[in-house]
Amino acid sequence: MAILTFSTKANTLKKLRNKLTVASIAPLYSFSRSLWKENPEHCIKRILKLVKSDQQLIVRSSSKFEDTDQVSNAGVYLSIPYVQTAGLSEAIEEVFASYNSDNVENEVLVQPMLENVVMSGVAFSHDTQTCAPYRTISWSVGWNTSEVTSGNSNANLWYHSGAFGKIENKEIQPVVSLIEQLLVLFGDIPIDCEFAFTEDNHGKKLWLLQARPLILKKKPESAKNHVKKLKAIMGKCCNSMRPHPLLAGKKTFYGVMPDWNPAEILGICPKPL
Repeated sequence: MAILTFSTKANTLKKLRNKLTVASIAPLYSFSRSLWKENPEHCIKRILKLVKSDQQLIVRSSSKFEDTDQVSNAGVYLSIPYVQTAGLSEAIEEVFASYNSDNVENEVLVQPMLENVVMSGVAFSHDTQTCAPYRTISWSVGWNTSEVTSGNSNANLWYHSGAFGKIENKEIQPVVSLIEQLLVLFGDIPIDCEFAFTEDNHGKKLWLLQARPLILKKKPESAKNHVKKLKAIMGKCCNSMRPHPLLAGKKTFYGVMPDWNPAEILGICPKPL
């Protein structure tokens, strides 16, 4: 299987549409600044084929200066949700203007707004602080797909694939599967993606909203090596916690400051005990 390469937001989603099996990608149409200037009527006509007459749209940034392997520029450029057909041209102009660039290769991406969203969030294939292969997922319950990216998520999950059993949260398991498939498709390049769940009479459905390279401060360790180290640490801890002939009890426990200094308990201005 050929390894995919990242491109603009729009082109990356296009590459994934026929490859991704664990999540769906909403219909999309993207176009360059040059095409918009030359033939805006053609662009509008193509966009309207994506939706029903009363369905709202989202006009999204897809600049060549975002989502690169050097800088993400996440949130720098404008995306406008809940756009009615009558306001489409104005929204497109606003998104192009947010680039502060006349580069004719810059794009705008338009998609139908997802309906009946019940949960959305962001998922990383690696921990951004340690660069270790921990699947990191932040999500928010509700209809607002921008809550997590704006810093208002109400839940977090840290999960390491293949280390010590499967994830127990069945709601998030599909997102973990999405990360794993994206890693395969992009040849193990660290992944940063945005997702949403919708729900109707047929149940919940996972949607991929965006996929881009996750920028890390150093080259990440392979999952195989990391699991080997974790198992070595676990083995050492288990050995240390066995019964000891010179210690009371059947098991030893590790603790955080179990011998707390009395001076620290009393403080510098102690009350009568």
